[in-house]
Amino acid sequence: MLGKDCTVLEIFTPGIPSRYQKKAENLVMKNAIALGMQDYVRVYCTCNRLVIFMSISNSGMQDVAKDLIKNIWGQTMRWNSSRFRWVRPIRSILFMQDDRIIPLEIAGISSSNRTTLGKPWEDSIAIPSSESYIEALLENNIILDRNKRIDAINNGIRNICSELNMEQQSDSQYLIEDNAGLSENIHCDYSFVDDKYLSLPYFVIKACLNDHQRYIVLSDKDRIAFVYFPVSTPSELIKKGNNDVACARLSDALFNFRKDLETEPYISRDHVSLCKCLCILLSIHKKTANEIYQGSYFLKSGSRTSIAGDHSSIESMMSTLIAERNGVSDIDILIGIQDHTMHNGINTDQIPRSIHGCVFSIADKIYNISQAFSRGFIPTGSSDPLGARRALKSISIIRDRMSWRSRLTRFWIVNIIQQTDARIDKSLVERFVFQRLES
Repeated sequence: MLGKDCTVLEIFTPGIPSRYQKKAENLVMKNAIALGMQDYVRVYCTCNRLVIFMSISNSGMQDVAKDLIKNIWGQTMRWNSSRFRWVRPIRSILFMQDDRIIPLEIAGISSSNRTTLGKPWEDSIAIPSSESYIEALLENNIILDRNKRIDAINNGIRNICSELNMEQQSDSQYLIEDNAGLSENIHCDYSFVDDKYLSLPYFVIKACLNDHQRYIVLSDKDRIAFVYFPVSTPSELIKKGNNDVACARLSDALFNFRKDLETEPYISRDHVSLCKCLCILLSIHKKTANEIYQGSYFLKSGSRTSIAGDHSSIESMMSTLIAERNGVSDIDILIGIQDHTMHNGINTDQIPRSIHGCVFSIADKIYNISQAFSRGFIPTGSSDPLGARRALKSISIIRDRMSWRSRLTRFWIVNIIQQTDARIDKSLVERFVFQRLES
């Protein structure tokens, strides 16, 4: 903040999505740079409000404010006759310098000295001055700075882990950032997963609690707990509510999981054929090739399970589990099946850990590209609905890391894609591959 005597503009807009908040802050600062005011402006966006502090004083404050908030949202809506577009309906506007209200009208709403500092549905309160506004934020434990909210969540999780002597899931950073965007005042509490659900594999429990509820999962040898983030001070009633929701999610997962294990495994013949073709083309050693053939029958078995339909992130884990339950015991095959969805063309740091996984991954990416072309979803400069460009980029990276470029050439990739589905126009595939892939 720029000092307690600065001008403050608050646009109270409950329900701002987490994914828009950081972007809005950056775009306001971009507008400030265009106005030559980057040293005099600080901006914060939470789930309920956009707050701009300005250390300037002139007669054109209203115009400056409107310029700063211009075109800062990716997706907008109209909700009244003013036809003004904003990310969510504006409830109130506070615009003050010291104890003076600066007149401003946006979307038919006039500025005042009133705002809501509790829950969004509570009545607004009057703020005597801009200095009092900052004090009111602190009294209500509202943390405007996103990074400080993330730090508060991390500290809360560390304290709970220390209290329970449990370990936090390793891939929780994205959940922490999401939760930092869902609340202004950070509270952490925890509950345990009911013992009757511990028969589910850990990855299923984690997916259920992560994907739908954005809970952070903790575990030790015998127990699994989850951390949740209530919008108000934790209580037994809130704990019971979160427990009930977690039980409902896990109950559905347990039913679907048991049903999936009783169902005949799905075999994708296209993936089996692609894996065989790649083993021949890449001159894979006979023993390894036989292992790849065996694993290819279960490569996409998880994709048709009900549990993976609800949680796509565990498709490869379900395929691995089904393969293991159907007699596949070789660790390289199981790791390969688990890793085959690892590289998505965006994350360039990791590729599958084994030759098996690399072959499985390339086969799956080629299949995805062939499906995009056979269904008419041909990638363009602005559209790639089935991810064909990412798939080709992933093939390129795996091919180069494994030193397969001389064998898996552009010519062979085009022919394999075209042979997967005879209806595909080979000239379109050729243009797509040759423009994006080095020989």
